Amino acid sequence: MPLLRKLSLALVWVPVMLSVGTDCAVAQSAPGSRVAVTVSAGARPTASDFSQSVQFEAYSEEGSLTTSYAVKQQPLLNIGITGRIWHGLGAGVDGTYLHNSFPAQITALVPHPIIANQPRTVSGNATVSNRQLAMHLEAVYWIRRSDRLEVLATGGPSLVRADQDFLTDVSYTQTFPYNTATFAGAAIGRQRKSAVGANVGTQVGWRLKGPLGVAVLARYSHVTYHFPTIGAPSVPLGGLDVGGGVRLLL
Repeated sequence: MPLLRKLSLALVWVPVMLSVGTDCAVAQSAPGSRVAVTVSAGARPTASDFSQSVQFEAYSEEGSLTTSYAVKQQPLLNIGITGRIWHGLGAGVDGTYLHNSFPAQITALVPHPIIANQPRTVSGNATVSNRQLAMHLEAVYWIRRSDRLEVLATGGPSLVRADQDFLTDVSYTQTFPYNTATFAGAAIGRQRKSAVGANVGTQVGWRLKGPLGVAVLARYSHVTYHFPTIGAPSVPLGGLDVGGGVRLLL
């Protein structure tokens, strides 16, 4: 079973296991508060590397440009509100903002201007960025472990808008007899795409004093995009998000 699938199943079953051994009247009853507002910061430690391959024509021959995108760990901000509707059942919505820059490794095969079928290899690096704004709609099961400890199991659809940079062209220098070419730079284009996926998660909250508390969150979302850029593959932009922050209970 793939690791990410195991994580997804764990996020579903952890709240259930936490409720085992708890008095039924406590575990099944709704918490005293009806609304929880959470502001948190965290990261997406899972990386989703991808590559892009583009064909072009130069000197009446075909060349190629291959770019490998190495996605790094990404910091994120999350704001969410959850409401209890009936007993332990409720609904919520979370907004997540993520922005990250990461390297792109460029390898181009550039045709020779004089000799046929003798392409030169041009290699270099560029920095690209990815920005994601997500809305997670969630069905919630709200478990009250004690007067202070609450566990929320969540799941539902995710709507994600992504702005992604792609390499569109490479520039190089060459001198006679043109047997080598040297990387000089790259052109970067940004594309925007929206898509719908799914999410599953767990929140564990601890009431400190009055309506104030703290919470830790873990959510796995799966969203795949197909950008219209030539040569761009389907790009997985979801993943496992973890974080913690403050909570207001009403």
